[in-house]
Amino acid sequence: MGLTLQLIVLFLFLPALSSGQVYNFEHFDQDQLKANFFYDFDQNSHGELYIASSKGLIKYNGHTFEIYNSLDSLYDDFVNEVFIDDSDRIWIGYYKGGLSLWEQNKQIKTISDNIYVSDIYKNKKGEVQILSDDDLYGYKEGKLIPIETYES
Repeated sequence: MGLTLQLIVLFLFLPALSSGQVYNFEHFDQDQLKANFFYDFDQNSHGELYIASSKGLIKYNGHTFEIYNSLDSLYDDFVNEVFIDDSDRIWIGYYKGGLSLWEQNKQIKTISDNIYVSDIYKNKKGEVQILSDDDLYGYKEGKLIPIETYES
């Protein structure tokens, strides 16, 4: 067999011998997820997934779901934004307005009850910024501070 023919055969069968990455999908039913609607999610440094939902903040540790709501010190049950910063602090925005901060091993603290959070993110400097319907805020010394210029 000529070299050209050997190369053609090799390239035709080589993909069949190689294996790609295998993805495992697991289906969860409504009873496990504890809510009907989901709006945002983020993952902390331990691999735990936090999901913003119409019934509260859902934590998934890879095995079980746990739901946090107003009985657990959330300002409201309807969570539409969740962001986890580099210190694993969980920022929580509410559909009806409000912003909370949950630091590890501490109580959930309401930062504001009159801000409508559109997005929570980290800028290039590593600072958490909160985008509301009418302004952009930073967080310093336990207070929301309006920001004059936008930094992505």
